[in-house]
Amino acid sequence: MTGRDKIAVSLTPVAATSDSRTIRVAESLARAGYRSLIWESVASFEDPCVGLKCALIGATGETAGAAALPRSIRTAGRIAPLLTSARQGRFGFPGELALYAALRFEYRRRYEVRSRIPPASIYYVHSYELYRAVAGLAASLSAPVIYDAHDFYQGIRRQDELPSFDRRWMMPFFRRREAECVAGCDGLVTVSEGTADLIEAEFGRRPMVLRNAHDPRLDKTPALSLRQTVGLSEDDRLFVVVGNYKSGMAARELLDALAGSPQHWHVAFVGHGYEDGLARFADHPARGRVHVGLGRPSREVVPFIRDADAGLVIYKSHSENYREALPNGFFQVLAAGLPIIYPALPQLVATIGEARVGLSIEAFTAASMAAALNTIVDTPRAAYPDTAKISSKFSWLHDEQRLMALVGEITAARKVRWEDTGMKTLAGQEAES
Repeated sequence: MTGRDKIAVSLTPVAATSDSRTIRVAESLARAGYRSLIWESVASFEDPCVGLKCALIGATGETAGAAALPRSIRTAGRIAPLLTSARQGRFGFPGELALYAALRFEYRRRYEVRSRIPPASIYYVHSYELYRAVAGLAASLSAPVIYDAHDFYQGIRRQDELPSFDRRWMMPFFRRREAECVAGCDGLVTVSEGTADLIEAEFGRRPMVLRNAHDPRLDKTPALSLRQTVGLSEDDRLFVVVGNYKSGMAARELLDALAGSPQHWHVAFVGHGYEDGLARFADHPARGRVHVGLGRPSREVVPFIRDADAGLVIYKSHSENYREALPNGFFQVLAAGLPIIYPALPQLVATIGEARVGLSIEAFTAASMAAALNTIVDTPRAAYPDTAKISSKFSWLHDEQRLMALVGEITAARKVRWEDTGMKTLAGQEAES
């Protein structure tokens, strides 16, 4: 295989700029000599990294594929109450059956798209939903597929939290799709040993663990820091939560803790989804000191947050997935050199060990979070000297070596077949995009 023949295609269900793991993997493949391309389901608002090419999965000429978005939003807004009722079983079996048919149609429309995905020597899917989009093409080329499970999707929510439709129809449907991906892929990886345990118990195959560690080689300094962006002085206290909004976060407890704190204490949520996720707290007494709308390209996050006073990981142990969490935000806070307040979840505790990086909270309550914030403010940063040590120990530079070993093993086991027509097809697709 010649150098120009080595093409790696990464597929993600979100915008690449919003997912640092996708960028890290794609960059690692590029450093290994692959021509690394990213196919994304949501258009990035800027190029994620120099040297990487992004294209929109299923796009038809429009770079952002935005033409259908307003109508989709309007339709969703009109039928949302009906969908909620159907998911809760209020229309009985016929309603759930109709909703299931719509789910299958939408799933195929969004994820089982193949028209613009080019021939490659390896495919790396960041969602089991995208496996079918590449499985046939990969098989025809004898190209391996790696599935990267970012979460234990079957256990993100507890069964007792699910509406009847989700429990009886949607989750079994998704499980069948993920089981197909786990069984069919050549390489299987995930984010923590705990998540690997859950996936192995569910599907009978153990993933290799590649943590969400930070890669300092990708950092890009933004024009303004976090403190400058939210308009705070050096006398203000600024705490930061990194990562997109999730229902398993102790957001209410954090706001309650902030409500009893001095007025110059602020919390910033650096990620997406908080405007909607925190909408129900619009009248909260601390809401004026909570800053949202601060999503940044993943490359900028660590430099962006460096002038905060401390970082927080606020995942609650309310489901199997969150109990075993080892999120990007944890590693990004440490990489920024900030002391960290974190929950006593197994993977976080095991990763930190005896290192002095911050404070652990056994149970998230307003009182426990307020006490932790006060302690962090009253303690010199020098009392937490091991943030750099832990960040270096779990750097992506180490996991990259394990990833490349896996890539080497599975590509050696499968000889990729390349044809002139395939290379011509790729050239034509790139000219169109």
